[in-house]
Amino acid sequence: MSESLLKVNDLSVNFVAADYQVLAVNNISFDIKQGETLAIVGESGSGKSVTAMSIMRLHEERATTYQGNIYFQGEDILEFSESQCQALRGSDVAMIFQEPMTSLNPVFTIGEQICETLLIHQPLNTQQALERAIELLHKVGIEDPQQRVKDFPHMLSGGQRQRVMIAIALACKPRLLIADEPTTALDVTIQAQIIKLLASLQKEFNMAILMITHDLNLVKHFADRVCIMCQGEIVETGEAAAVFQSPVHDYSKKLLSSQLEKLVQPVMTEQLLLEADNIRVAFAIKKGFFKRQVDELVAVDNISLDIKKGETLGVVGESGSGKTTLGMSLLKLQNCSGDILLNKENISLLSDKQMRPYRRICQVVFQDPFSSLSPRMTILQIIAEGLSLHQPGLNAEQRYQKVLSILAEVDLPENILYRYPHEFSGGQRQRIAIARALILKPDLLLLDEPTSALDVSVQKMVLELLISLQQKYQLSYIFISHDLKVVRAMSHKMIVMRNGKVVEAGETERVFANPQQDYTKELLEASFF
Repeated sequence: MSESLLKVNDLSVNFVAADYQVLAVNNISFDIKQGETLAIVGESGSGKSVTAMSIMRLHEERATTYQGNIYFQGEDILEFSESQCQALRGSDVAMIFQEPMTSLNPVFTIGEQICETLLIHQPLNTQQALERAIELLHKVGIEDPQQRVKDFPHMLSGGQRQRVMIAIALACKPRLLIADEPTTALDVTIQAQIIKLLASLQKEFNMAILMITHDLNLVKHFADRVCIMCQGEIVETGEAAAVFQSPVHDYSKKLLSSQLEKLVQPVMTEQLLLEADNIRVAFAIKKGFFKRQVDELVAVDNISLDIKKGETLGVVGESGSGKTTLGMSLLKLQNCSGDILLNKENISLLSDKQMRPYRRICQVVFQDPFSSLSPRMTILQIIAEGLSLHQPGLNAEQRYQKVLSILAEVDLPENILYRYPHEFSGGQRQRIAIARALILKPDLLLLDEPTSALDVSVQKMVLELLISLQQKYQLSYIFISHDLKVVRAMSHKMIVMRNGKVVEAGETERVFANPQQDYTKELLEASFF
């Protein structure tokens, strides 16, 4: 392999405010060679993304101080003027961000955004840039690129938007591509497609890739070398295979040991909690001035299932397969047809008012607690809110004591009660969301992607908490996820959904060991099992 394309020497990054400063990156060194993939892994707050942004000088200059050197092709980027940095960005060094919907401008078409990069860095006219944009979309696997260049970002799926981000990044054939969590929010099959695409483009352009991620499975299969970061420092570096096989640093061992194994315990009862028969959800498609129904979109197509007390049902499938709609239907949070029996009582035709007693025993924990926890309420108010609705006879002291008790169950201290959601990490917010659901002592929890945005070590802690609570209270879970590793660890049985239908169902270990359907096999292969 050639000499280093990028060489970082003793880099420290300080963020400075009027009354304090934060040392985000502390004296780190690494290098990347042409055509090589280097992964930087670590938990949230470890300094991964700060390092990547520093290479492109994307931090607010007035509030940032750098020490050390960042050499790209022998020149120190930290000595560059702003005009030199602008010439570097997008041409020789490009970046793919985690969430393309926040990176793509919603008021410009896909073609305009690709052309912008080309017109800035390449000697092309508008027509030539447009032709090149169409060529790039074709290269990254976008179907009908002549039409797609006219589309706006919201008209594309998550995987398509990420492909557009790759097209923009590769427009000027950069020598270094920085990929910051490029697959985190994508389904497993789309993740596999994006990674294979990056690998093939890397080979075609002989491009170096700096991968920022907390997905250890991705690193294991994609990276040549790995740097492990903790609290702003690189604590271990080496060949990816060697680090995974024999980690040296204690933090590396902790991080690698966070990979999931089977967590769930056998079900101790045969008592059925929930039975659903022929659940169907269809949304009307209306057109014309009078909005007459011309068709319908079937989101859930005649699904039947049952869940025992103390059992976990895993629900997997790609985005748009109907997973969340099914979960919401089973809890009567979405209108549907069919029969739903909860503790042998048919709740299918109950009104919202009649459903109120059943709301207490059926609770939901959402994917992103930050969007489901009110930013204006204290933790005490958030957790106690359900008690006010379902147990109005309790006085303030009784509610307070119940909140303290449930905080202990989810391993959170008493001193958080008068703080607000934004003051906590993702894992802590998820524990708060679980506490809010559990305080009413439910029988059934709908867990909709509850760990998808969490680091692997935090993810494992949350899952272990859920298992311990399940064993203690004989809780039943509907566990919705696109992460098959999590579903395998957590669920007793599972269903695989596609286009609103169940294409495979059975005991979890049976499905993983001997999938019957081609679609299930495709999902398992995409998960690197």
